[in-house]
Amino acid sequence: MTHGHGWSRRRFVVAATLAASAAVAPWRAACATPRWTWRGVAMGARASLVVEHPERAVARSVVERCVDEIRRLERVFSLFDPSSALSRLNRHRVLDQPPPELVEVLALARRVGDASDGAFDVSVQPLWTLYQRHFSRADADPRGPTASAVEATLAHVGYRDIESDTDRVRLGGALRAITLNGIAQGFVTDRVVRVMSEHGLDRVLVDAGEVRAGSGGWRVGVKGASGIEQVIALDRPRAVATSAPTGFVFEPSGRHHHLLDPLRGASANRYASVTVQAPTAALADALSTACASLARERIAALARAFDDVEVLLVDGPVRRI
Repeated sequence: MTHGHGWSRRRFVVAATLAASAAVAPWRAACATPRWTWRGVAMGARASLVVEHPERAVARSVVERCVDEIRRLERVFSLFDPSSALSRLNRHRVLDQPPPELVEVLALARRVGDASDGAFDVSVQPLWTLYQRHFSRADADPRGPTASAVEATLAHVGYRDIESDTDRVRLGGALRAITLNGIAQGFVTDRVVRVMSEHGLDRVLVDAGEVRAGSGGWRVGVKGASGIEQVIALDRPRAVATSAPTGFVFEPSGRHHHLLDPLRGASANRYASVTVQAPTAALADALSTACASLARERIAALARAFDDVEVLLVDGPVRRI
C-alpha cells in the first residue's frame, strides 16, 4: 500500500507515450484518428489521459470534465488535504453523511480484505507511520522498528473494525487511521473512464494512478529490471495495476518499503513486482497490493475469487540500484 507524501508506487503504471521511464508502458500502433493527451497530477502523482477523437474541441471539453472529477474525488480520498473526507474521518474517527464514493470504496476494500484473508487492509496506515518515523531518525537501526513496536502497532490495524454505511463511517475498536491509496487511485481511474464513456469517448487510455484502457486495442508492456518482461494485449476495456517494492523505500537497502504486510507488520519482499489485470482499476489496484504479501498458491486462490482476473509475478530479490 502507499501512504506517503507526494509519491506513489503507481509510477510503475504509466503510458509509454507520456513517460519513457514507465515500468508498465501502454502504447498503440499509429492510427488515423487524432490522439489528444492531457498530462497533470491526480492523487498526488503524475497522471495522463489519452483520447482518440476527430474533434479537438470535443476531446478537450470531455477531458476538462474528467479533471474536474479527479479534483472532486481528491476531496474525498486525499490523505494530504486536511479537509478531505478521509482526513476528517481519520481525525475524528467518525464521519456522518459520508460521500457515497467513500462508502463504495470501503465496501470493495472489505471484499478484497476478506478474500485475501487480511492481506489487503486499509487500516495499515499506523504501520507506515511507524516505519516513516523510525527511519527518519539519524540513528535509525537499519533492521527497522523493534519487534515490540511492530506488535504494538499491529494492535491498531484491522479493517474489520471499520463500520460503514450510507449514514456513517466509523473507525471502531483500536483503529487509529486508514489509507485508501491502495485502492482509491484505481477508483478514480474508473470514474474518469466512466465520464469519458458517458460523453461518447471510448477509445481512451487513462492513467489516474492506475491504467485502464477503453476500446481500441491497446497493449501494455510490463517492465522488469532487464526490460520488458511481458506484453499484455488489452483488446477490450480492461485495467492493469502493478505493485513493486521500489515504488517507495524507507532506507537505502530497499528491504523496508511501502508494501507493508498488514499481518506480519513488515515489508513484503516475495516478488520484484506483481501485475494484475482486472475488469476495473479499483479491483486491480487492491489485488496487486494484496498479492505482494501472498504465496503463489494463495494468489491463485485469490484470483479465482473474482471474475476475469489475471496475475503476473516477476520474481527476484529486492535491491535498491
